[in-house]
Amino acid sequence: MQFDTTYLTEAGRSLATGTLGGLDKIQFTRAVASSHDYSATPVNDLKKLTSLEDVQQTVNYSRIIKKDDTTLTMRVDFPSKDVTTAYSLYTVGFYARPENGDEILYGVLPSSLPDYIAAYDGKSNLNDSFQTDTTVSDADNVLITVSQAGSLNEADLDAIFASKHIATIDDIKANIPATVIDGSKPADFKESVTLEKGAVDGAGNAIATTKNVADGDAMTLKSAKEYADTKTSGKADDSTVVHTADMRKPANQVAGMDDVNAKQDKLDYTPANAANVVDRNPDTGTVSEPTDFTNLTVNGGKSVATSDDLKSIEASAWRPIISDNYSGLCMMKYNADIGTMSLSGTIFPKMWSPEGSRSAIIIPLPSGFAMGKNSNAKISLMMRFMNNNVQQFEYALVDLLFETDGIHIVFDKVYAHTQTFIVLDGFFNSDTKETQSSSFIDFKVTKN
Repeated sequence: MQFDTTYLTEAGRSLATGTLGGLDKIQFTRAVASSHDYSATPVNDLKKLTSLEDVQQTVNYSRIIKKDDTTLTMRVDFPSKDVTTAYSLYTVGFYARPENGDEILYGVLPSSLPDYIAAYDGKSNLNDSFQTDTTVSDADNVLITVSQAGSLNEADLDAIFASKHIATIDDIKANIPATVIDGSKPADFKESVTLEKGAVDGAGNAIATTKNVADGDAMTLKSAKEYADTKTSGKADDSTVVHTADMRKPANQVAGMDDVNAKQDKLDYTPANAANVVDRNPDTGTVSEPTDFTNLTVNGGKSVATSDDLKSIEASAWRPIISDNYSGLCMMKYNADIGTMSLSGTIFPKMWSPEGSRSAIIIPLPSGFAMGKNSNAKISLMMRFMNNNVQQFEYALVDLLFETDGIHIVFDKVYAHTQTFIVLDGFFNSDTKETQSSSFIDFKVTKN
């Protein structure tokens, strides 16, 4: 396959440049697959085309996404289930129309190396897929680039992550609010914090509020005096000294401590619960002991994530598995609740390992995990490769061996094609012959 460049037709360029500043006024209507070879046609003649010869399939766009203000990503799939007679796919045509106008041939994607599209056999439905980015910048700069997208690749995973709002570790670290409290360290409050059950010091004693002191709470004032007594030496006897700064009334109208103590039993008050207050350093204002907060919120009721919450997210995230045995994208996810690991991705074999009289590709486990007790299995995986410049598909019946060094995918033969790749999450049951697309290979592991 060598589908490299999509050429805008003259009608397509006119439509694209005529809608600058309003991309959604273009309606992309359909795509066609042609068995006619246009690879030798001069570019200027390609641009003048208004239709394609020998059209074999017509489909709607599978996906159209507005990536940004000037770029659209379009995907088309040509399924084999609609093919009754095999053909060679030489050319793809993209059709569109203005919002209130007639349909035109928008772009042409030719190739001198066709895709072979087999007739549907009633069992295996395979798609030949193309993904196109269309960028409109100005009247002289309209560019379309196409990439083959016949299976799950890194671009597809990025799209899935974005659409499902799946956060990466870097996303989480970049978006942790400055107000998140690490329960293992003393908390330094920069703003007012509402404590539902009050605050206590390290010994469990209730901490008074400024309102308690301002209201003249007798118990609070007595506790404050006792605290001051422990911090000051060589002081005068408070019972015989009047502090000028504390005098709001003439001295003859100020009650002494004996008067206050004599009337404490007549006061109607509820002392603070020592178990529900935070002990703050009187000199620095910081909390002196680690504090356990229940349902702590910030910024008007927003819940606060703990370090344990973030570790839990990291533990269950998809992680890439890199090895010299293959290239491509191989990923695993740990399912902590059931003690299993899920395997997904598409790999390109580089290094085959002997497995008795057969050959295997070995996929290692991520760091920190060991293989659990699993029964070896036999499944069928989809293989895709180029043979004499023709794209071919094949389902290979393989054995899965769960060894201490990882998963051994054992084949009856070595696939020597340089463009061979194995789809790890698109396989069918070897007994029922039914396709199990978008399934994962799951197996038991232990976490070190």
